[in-house]
Amino acid sequence: MEVLPEGGGPLKLRAPLQRRPLAALLAGAGRAVSVDTLTDAIWTELPPDQARKALLECLHRLRRNLGEPYRINLEHAGYRTGIRSTSNQPAVGRANLPWRHG
Repeated sequence: MEVLPEGGGPLKLRAPLQRRPLAALLAGAGRAVSVDTLTDAIWTELPPDQARKALLECLHRLRRNLGEPYRINLEHAGYRTGIRSTSNQPAVGRANLPWRHG
């Protein structure tokens, strides 16, 4: 996955624990993604005992790497981002920034 901020080079999201939740959020196509879905996206096997805490840490790091303008918002149904994938298959390929409202 490649994330291209406007006016800059690609963001380096090397850690799978950052790429996987971003991919799940992009696959949500602007809709809220549940904590359970994000947890399943990050840990394909059995999640750790403190999965919710670990998920929050992953999202914190991802938010920090994406920067302030590219928010990941907590909503009643889960987490949502306005970042849109530019590929035909959301969550695979390229994501353009800045954040676009959908």
